[in-house]
Amino acid sequence: MKRIKFFLPLIAIIFIAAGVFAMKAKHSSVKVVKNVHQTTYRWFKITGTHAAGAIVPQSDANYLQTSATPPPDKSCKGTTNQCISGFDASQTTASGSGYVLNGSQMPDPSAPNVLRD
Repeated sequence: MKRIKFFLPLIAIIFIAAGVFAMKAKHSSVKVVKNVHQTTYRWFKITGTHAAGAIVPQSDANYLQTSATPPPDKSCKGTTNQCISGFDASQTTASGSGYVLNGSQMPDPSAPNVLRD
């Protein structure tokens, strides 16, 4: 009987230790996902015929929106000329409720291209 009284608390301690170890192991395998920052561009509808990556004059760029992705436009179909181009904020100037290009500018090379024929 004395042996049972001795081993019973010992077995309980072993089970508690195993449970604590299992909980720590579970928490250590949790992955931390970092926020991935997307670059925000000022998107302009491009008129005229300007090849992808070519300099666009201010008069051919009409401001659409500021966002990380280009706005959809069903008229932009093709692979030749710029249709919607993204520019860095430093390439634009506030004008009324929107923005204009600071003179002629080349679209930011990191911005996705939306082209048309």
